[in-house]
Amino acid sequence: MKKTIPNNDDERAFLIQCITSDSVCKEILARIDYKYFSIPYSKTIIKWVKEYFAEYGKAPRADIHTLWKKHRKDFNEDDTDEVDLLKKFLSSINKEYVESIENNSDDFSIKQCHEFLKKRNEDILAEQITNAKENGESIQEILNKYKPYEIEQLPEGVNGNDLLNMEFPELVYIVPEMITLGSCVLLVGGPKLGKSWFVQQLVTKIAEGGVLFRKYKIKKQRNVLYLADEDTARTLYERIKKLKCENISRLHIKFEWSRGDQAIKDMRTYLEKNPRTKLVVIDPLVTVMGDRGKNDSLYQSEYNTIKKWWKLSKEMNVTILIIHHSRKALPYITTTEADVMDMINGSNGLGGAADQIMVLVRKRNCPDAKLFSMGRAVKDLFLGLHWEDVECSDGWSIAGDMEEVEIRLEKKEIISIMAENGGPMSQTQIARLAKCSQANVSEVMKVLVEKDLVEKVGYAKYKYIG
Repeated sequence: MKKTIPNNDDERAFLIQCITSDSVCKEILARIDYKYFSIPYSKTIIKWVKEYFAEYGKAPRADIHTLWKKHRKDFNEDDTDEVDLLKKFLSSINKEYVESIENNSDDFSIKQCHEFLKKRNEDILAEQITNAKENGESIQEILNKYKPYEIEQLPEGVNGNDLLNMEFPELVYIVPEMITLGSCVLLVGGPKLGKSWFVQQLVTKIAEGGVLFRKYKIKKQRNVLYLADEDTARTLYERIKKLKCENISRLHIKFEWSRGDQAIKDMRTYLEKNPRTKLVVIDPLVTVMGDRGKNDSLYQSEYNTIKKWWKLSKEMNVTILIIHHSRKALPYITTTEADVMDMINGSNGLGGAADQIMVLVRKRNCPDAKLFSMGRAVKDLFLGLHWEDVECSDGWSIAGDMEEVEIRLEKKEIISIMAENGGPMSQTQIARLAKCSQANVSEVMKVLVEKDLVEKVGYAKYKYIG
C-alpha cells in the first residue's frame, strides 16, 4: 500500500496555531480527525490542547510546557522516538515566539487551518484511490464514502445591534501617534526631496528602537522588510552608515521583487515563513504593480492594486508602507487637504484603498518641509519637519505643529520678499508673492513691526527696514 508523505512543515504550523490561538481552538478543534496527522506526536499535542481548552476556554500558549510536564509520565520506553521529537518541537515554543504568533489575525489563522485540514482530507482520498487501483478494488465505493471537508464561509454582514455590541482591541502603534500595526499606508512626495531619507530613518529606528525624528520613542523593536528596488547595496550602505545605527539586524533588505499578483503571493509566503516581520516597505509602488487589465479604468486598476496590499496587511497583521511619487511639485506654502490629495500621481483610486495617506511637501533646496498624515483610524497630523545634514545630525526631525512652523517659515519668506523689493508693499502683494494667506501676512506684519524690522508706510503698506 502506497502512503502519501505529507508536508510536515504545514502540520507543525497547524499545531502551533492550535497551541497559540483561542479562535482556532474554538473554530477548529471539533473538526479535527486524527487520521489527518503524520507526525507521531501530533495526536498527543491535539489531545492536550483539547483538554486545556475544555477546562479553561482558551489556547494553552506557553502552558503547553506545563501540559508536557503533567503528561510526561504517560510515555513508556517504547515511545523514545516520539518523546525526542516532541521535546524538540516544544523547545521552539518560547514566550517570544508565542507573542509573535499571537500578532497574526484570527481570520488568517482560521483560514490557514481550514485549508490544511481540507488538503489533508483530499490527500487521503487520493491515496485511497491509488491503492484501490493497484488492488483492483472499487473506486466508486470509496467515492461514495468520501465526505469533503467543507470550509464554512464567514457571514457577509453584521446586524447593527451586534456591531454596536462588538469589542475591538486597542490600536497598536509601531510609531506612536503616527502609524498603526496592520495598516496599509501610502507615503507620497516629490522626487529627490527627502522621501528615501524619511523612510530609511523610519525602518532603522523600528528595527533597533530609539527616538525617531527626535520626537517618537520606539520602545518595541520589530522586524522590517524593506523592498528597495530603486536603490543599490552601495547607496543604502552610504546612507544608513550616516545614520549611526548600532544594531539593525532586524532590518531585512531586498533589491528585487516580483510584480502584480505574484508580488502579493510571494509576500504572503515570506510573511508566513517570517511571522515576526511587522513592517513591510515597498519603495516605490511602481516596481510591484502589475499590468493594467484590458477593461479596467485607471481608477479601478490602481484601486485594485492597493486593495490587494490592504487585504494582505489585514490577513497578516503587518503594516505595509508603500512609497509613491507625487504628480507635481506642490508649492510649499500650500496647506489645504484638497491640494495635498491632488498631489498624488495617478487617480484617486490609490488614496481611496489605503488606510492612511502621508504626503511630504518640500520646497527644493529648503531645509524645511511639511508632513500631512490623514487616515481612517488615526488622528490627522499636520507637522512641520526640519532637515539637518546627516553628517552632523539625524536627518529629518519634527519641528512642531505645522501651523506654528508655517508662520515661522512664512516670516522668513516675507522678510526675504520685502527686502528684495525694497519699497512699500501691501499685504495683498506680499500674500500673492509668498503664496500664503492674507491673514497669516497680517499676523507676521504685527510681529515684524513690533521688532522694528518693518515700518508702516502710508495706507496699509509696509516697508522692510532691517
